[in-house]
Amino acid sequence: MSDFTVDDPSSSEGPPPAPSMTMPILIGAAVIMGISLIPFASMTCCLPSILGGLLATWLYSSKLDGPMEMSKGITIGLLTCLLGGIAGVLAIDLIWMTFDYQIGADSMRGAMAQLGELLGEEAAEQMSEAMEEAAEQVLTPAVFGMQLASAAFISGIGGLISGSLGSALFK
Repeated sequence: MSDFTVDDPSSSEGPPPAPSMTMPILIGAAVIMGISLIPFASMTCCLPSILGGLLATWLYSSKLDGPMEMSKGITIGLLTCLLGGIAGVLAIDLIWMTFDYQIGADSMRGAMAQLGELLGEEAAEQMSEAMEEAAEQVLTPAVFGMQLASAAFISGIGGLISGSLGSALFK
């Protein structure tokens, strides 16, 4: 009799399972939210989103045995940035509603007053009036909706950039 054996294809191990995206996304989103709490950080456009998305793609790619697919990097970047951007808006508004404090508003008023002095008395008065109106602003559903929409738009751009860069850089 011959010792002929057949390998069972169902018993082969195949490629290892992909690591979870959850922790890298949550860590990257927490970084984005933390940066958004720094006064004037919003003036850097999508830089906080790019940093958080790059961190998430790096954390994910460091667990892979091979290169990361571009689609996976973009997915991680987008999800990270959207979650971080929306969490940042929620945190800023929670601080605003709870403590009646707008992050960076006092510094902005000071900067605008100095700018007004440089531009002349009439400009200083106009800027002062505009800042007083802004200080009296309340958080309405329309304002909240505009904040969420702008955060989603900026986060989407940051997510596409960070996911694409991250999947290309972290191989």
